[in-house]
Amino acid sequence: NGIQDAGEPGVPGVTVQLLRGDGTPAVHVNGNAVTAQTTDANGFYQFTDLPPGDYDVQFTPPVGYSITIQDQGGDDALDSDIDPLTGRTAVTTLVAGENDPTWDAGLYANASIGNYVWNDVDGNGIQDAGETGIGGVTVTLYDGQGNVVATTQTDSNGLYGFSGLPRGDYYVAFTPPPGLVPTRADQGNDDTLDSDAVNGRTPVTTLVDGENVLCTPGGPDAAIVCLNKANGNEVWRCQVPQIGEEGKDGAGYSSIVISRGAGVKQYVQLVGRGVVGVRATDGKYLWGYNQVANEVANIPTPLVDGDFVFASSSYDGGGSVLLKLKKSASGVEAEEQYWLPKRTFNNHHGGMVLVDGHVYAGHNQNQGFPTCVNMATGEIVWGGDGQRGEGKGSAAILYVDGKLIFRYQDGKVVSIAATPAGYQVLGQFMPEYQEDKSWAHPVIVNGKLYLREQDKLMCYELN
Repeated sequence: NGIQDAGEPGVPGVTVQLLRGDGTPAVHVNGNAVTAQTTDANGFYQFTDLPPGDYDVQFTPPVGYSITIQDQGGDDALDSDIDPLTGRTAVTTLVAGENDPTWDAGLYANASIGNYVWNDVDGNGIQDAGETGIGGVTVTLYDGQGNVVATTQTDSNGLYGFSGLPRGDYYVAFTPPPGLVPTRADQGNDDTLDSDAVNGRTPVTTLVDGENVLCTPGGPDAAIVCLNKANGNEVWRCQVPQIGEEGKDGAGYSSIVISRGAGVKQYVQLVGRGVVGVRATDGKYLWGYNQVANEVANIPTPLVDGDFVFASSSYDGGGSVLLKLKKSASGVEAEEQYWLPKRTFNNHHGGMVLVDGHVYAGHNQNQGFPTCVNMATGEIVWGGDGQRGEGKGSAAILYVDGKLIFRYQDGKVVSIAATPAGYQVLGQFMPEYQEDKSWAHPVIVNGKLYLREQDKLMCYELN
């Protein structure tokens, strides 16, 4: 949490270098160079015999540690003073005779995830006595947004592991050897003995000490706020500056998504003034793009793919943009790759999905024309204004098993092939109950389709 809490020990073996304000190595009053120090068994360090001047401190974490959040809480003697990206403090000025012992660095141990792939001979989903591990199984680690983090194979005993992971969201996918399929998941009452993979992948898990929850009040001093999940205490708040005249102040309707663009973990969201990026460690505002905002309601959740962000909105104004995130002197900047005017492509409020480099969504306000966009180039592959859908009004969209599920405002549910080859309707039906505007997104869990219609819930088995 970026604060020295009671019982948290010092970290020995951290390399600490004192620098002058201009980034060059510091010297003692006698002119000799100040040598780097290593923190002692209790985590302490100190530089003495210094002339007055400007200084900052550089910390190099030991292997297996990462830098915590900077400048948390109201007590400067108990926070972490180093930038998580650079490992350096801000520049401070020492006057003659001054002793300043407040420059501290908070570190946390990196996380790990892993365990075991075994031959479930009886197919009951539980590791029974005598059932052995399977070697050579390919295991892929993904972050919470589906980006590949690392790949490994199980050893001869069926064991695998990923270590040295920064805090964050991850899931694991398994590629079964020929002739084998995943067994049943979450059987029995012992989570250490069951199978956690559904259709070959685990659910997303969060590897963090003290999990956080993000929300978007949209206020001038707290556009996005990070809270401790367990107790509700504020971890940080982000003040988003004025990024342009398009749109309006406040929050939008989109959700926060995680990006690691330009090598920096950040939260990306479409708010009232456009799409923004906020550093995950400390809530620092990184970048913003104003042109995509409209003055009525900014709704679709942006799509994230590596260093790229695709955002869209509708109403009066709007349109779509592809941004590339790049490192900059201040952290990260967003560079426009292309802009699609509203008439070319805009998503109203049904959302967008990214499948194999193509964006699928309903185009145009209150029309939901099925559309496929090449994300890299902005080309409308199929659909757009010339493609009327099977239903009426905007469409909420879902992707599952190679198919798109469009739920139109008039209630009609349509299955469409998720392929750039062309618009292919695979099936459609009208749910039993439809009262008003069907805006709730469809949900599929374990082969069942759930549709909320105002105050009623329908469930359909899919075949």
